[in-house]
Amino acid sequence: MPETAEVTKSRVGRGKTSLVDRVTANLPPRAALALERIVELTGYSKTDSIIRAIQVYAYLEEVWSAGGSVSVTEKPDAEPQQLKIL
Repeated sequence: MPETAEVTKSRVGRGKTSLVDRVTANLPPRAALALERIVELTGYSKTDSIIRAIQVYAYLEEVWSAGGSVSVTEKPDAEPQQLKIL
């Protein structure tokens, strides 16, 4: 499974002071397919989809680190299931 990631910080635009982390990652086939599915479902770009995924994952880790749990209900009549990421 590819594990390559490269992060560089660069200034963006003329005179702008915000920093951007530019990341290059090699996605294994399963992750690449998942990214394509997210793009299809949401209409967001790959970049926006990755950004949102990172934000959601950070939130989940914060909840779990605080001893909390997250539940999902896959269908309206289904029982909630505790979300776990292995």
